[in-house]
Amino acid sequence: MKKIPAFQFYPADWLSSQRVALLTLEEEGAYIRLLCYCWKNGELPNDMEQLAKLIGKGGSVLLATKVATMFQADGCRLLHDRLDALRSEREQWLEKSRQGGLASAAKRAKQRETGKTDSKGGCDLVEDCLQPKGNTTTSSSSSSIVTHTGEVPSRDEVVAYGEMIGLVEWKAEDWWLGMETKGWHMGATEVRNWQAGLTRAKQYWEADGRPMQRPGRNGTSPAANGTRTMPIWKKILVITESLATHPGNKESTYYQQERPEARAEYRKLKTKLKELKAEERAEAL
Repeated sequence: MKKIPAFQFYPADWLSSQRVALLTLEEEGAYIRLLCYCWKNGELPNDMEQLAKLIGKGGSVLLATKVATMFQADGCRLLHDRLDALRSEREQWLEKSRQGGLASAAKRAKQRETGKTDSKGGCDLVEDCLQPKGNTTTSSSSSSIVTHTGEVPSRDEVVAYGEMIGLVEWKAEDWWLGMETKGWHMGATEVRNWQAGLTRAKQYWEADGRPMQRPGRNGTSPAANGTRTMPIWKKILVITESLATHPGNKESTYYQQERPEARAEYRKLKTKLKELKAEERAEAL
């Protein structure tokens, strides 16, 4: 299985930890560095001289010895219970996603064989998508699981991921329905990473003023429903902040070279930012 590049960090837990509070600032910094090495390699050497070298930046054996108490010794190696638990949970989630994706792919293939596709190649799932919750007749997406391999996620999975990244439920649901009607294709290209697509939808939603209610079918704007539209300067600020940490930004520490779709998304946001700045200048004249 591909190594998981990141682990979740919980500021509240960190700041409330008595063990962390008893560390000096130098020790706390060394602890964070060793946590990163431990996540990357799965373990640390139970050797204080080697630990001091990993800490780097003049870290001493005495410093390494103190910070080593934050880990659990297992023979010639040091482990970290919480990191191991996080890694195990993530691996189980990824495996469950992979299995769900395989099942979803098989179901979609069967639908294509039985003729349940339209002329554009998308599954005929609109009626199923609009069925009320709890209906026993389910679409292919309602039984599928989140994946990073282009398989179809369920509505609940999309809404849950949207909540995790701060996207309002109605927008996440609308995005999912839109993808369903398009057969999970963007033009002629199959969606391979729906999480990235939903994150992009969130960025545009933020730029549109974060409307908390779905606009009315009669064309009612978010402002008319009691939600103010974000001013242009605020849209510019939101997109600028998103670009700073975007995985498609080569100058960002979050840059992901292996994701060409992230770079394409980054370019689109740059274009959007340029348009907003031009609009702001025009209004100032």
